[in-house]
Amino acid sequence: YHPASEDVREEFVELHNTGDEAVNLEGWSLRRGVRFDFPKAIVPAHGYLVIAADADVFAARHPGVQPVVGGWNGVLSNRGETVRLEDAAGKTIDSVSYADEGEWAIRQQGLPHYKHQGWDWLAEHDGGGKSLELVNPALSNKHGQNWAASTVGTGTPGAANSVLNADAAPMILEVRHSPIVPRSTSRVQITARLIDEQKASLTAELFYRPDSAEAFQSAPLLDDGAHGDGLAGDGLFGLSIPAYPDGTVVEFYVRAQDAQNNSRSHPAVSVPDDAPRANLLYQVDDSAADDSLPFYRIIMTRAEKDYFLNMVRNPTGRFSDARMNAAFVSRMSGRQEIRYLVDIRNRGNGSRWKSPNNYRVDFPSDTPWHGVEKINLNAQYPHIQLLGSALCQQAGLLVSRSRLIRVRLNGVDTAVTGYPMYGTYAHNDVVDGDFADYHNLGPVNIYRTIRTGSMEADFTYLGEDSEPYRQVYFKETNAAEDDWRDLIQLC
Repeated sequence: YHPASEDVREEFVELHNTGDEAVNLEGWSLRRGVRFDFPKAIVPAHGYLVIAADADVFAARHPGVQPVVGGWNGVLSNRGETVRLEDAAGKTIDSVSYADEGEWAIRQQGLPHYKHQGWDWLAEHDGGGKSLELVNPALSNKHGQNWAASTVGTGTPGAANSVLNADAAPMILEVRHSPIVPRSTSRVQITARLIDEQKASLTAELFYRPDSAEAFQSAPLLDDGAHGDGLAGDGLFGLSIPAYPDGTVVEFYVRAQDAQNNSRSHPAVSVPDDAPRANLLYQVDDSAADDSLPFYRIIMTRAEKDYFLNMVRNPTGRFSDARMNAAFVSRMSGRQEIRYLVDIRNRGNGSRWKSPNNYRVDFPSDTPWHGVEKINLNAQYPHIQLLGSALCQQAGLLVSRSRLIRVRLNGVDTAVTGYPMYGTYAHNDVVDGDFADYHNLGPVNIYRTIRTGSMEADFTYLGEDSEPYRQVYFKETNAAEDDWRDLIQLC
């Protein structure tokens, strides 16, 4: 879905027939991400069929692979989307919603940016030259943990997947804590669902600690029907852990093992054993929630929060886009939601150096929030941003929607009570692919513009080379194609 060359003609999708009889796909189709109507095409029993974006390009890169059909309409998103297989009657036979983050990737330390380091997602199938391969066809293909980057460059179309494994580690799904915002009098229920080739002898262990503790405590998650885990033997494991004092941040992760000693941890993190992990988080809070405005909580470990605040207050560090690991809790119209493994960074151009700082919130691409992967929380003059957005919308212009919200970082509201914040932040839509989808714009090119000390994004014609434009114009959609002709023509 994301070739290293950025040539979308190299994309392909492979179907595997797990049955004992050949299947004729004539009249079937691919829908959603790309559109393709199958001619008479036979998938042999236990065999494969490749659908290529461009059959000639595929044949040149993978000579001898058969059977192949090709020539679809559309492009596979580099961030992730749904690919759906329908039969001749329009019935969905199978679908996969892939992504490049969350369950489809590994959390790791990012590269330093302005001498500060945060977290990033590693997915070698995302432009790293590898294909995205199913691990065990006997289990559901809807879970990112059942997929992995091919161990062979460009994948193994027409043959068994390089990562094929009929005895993989258990998948750890639907890890949750409840209540979302516990009080100091509340024990907290942790649950996780395990999926494996064999249900017998599955074990799960919970590791947790209050933020002030050096070592994690561990306890078994149980599937006996007596620990908030549903019915005994249903694959849902649970345990309640003790209450903690008001304001305590608790981090936790889960490790599972099967009878063959195959093990997996969630979240998947690539760091040395003695290094801090990017874990799941919650915070105890006894304060009353204010429902007069939407209410967002950003929760970090104390170490990451202190690192982040010192960074944004530093003359050089405030320009860093290093991203901290966080949990994000929203409360809107009395309904609470949580997203784990969220990225938080400083943002802004002219306002990046001000205090309180702005926030960019990036949600993992496989668990978007209200249909978007990113939101901007702006601290400066939120009332003016709200007014400007409302006026533009009333005028019929395409514009980022703005709304007033309250924000707490680890339980602390840093918004200035008077001018220019009046105790609020502005939640503004990010103008990107999600914005285009919301407004049904299709595959448009969207550019973000900024001003620098010496250049302005004022549509001055700078010649036919794209390089000068890159200084103040930034592609928010279709960045992989790197085609600047429309902007140059406009200028």
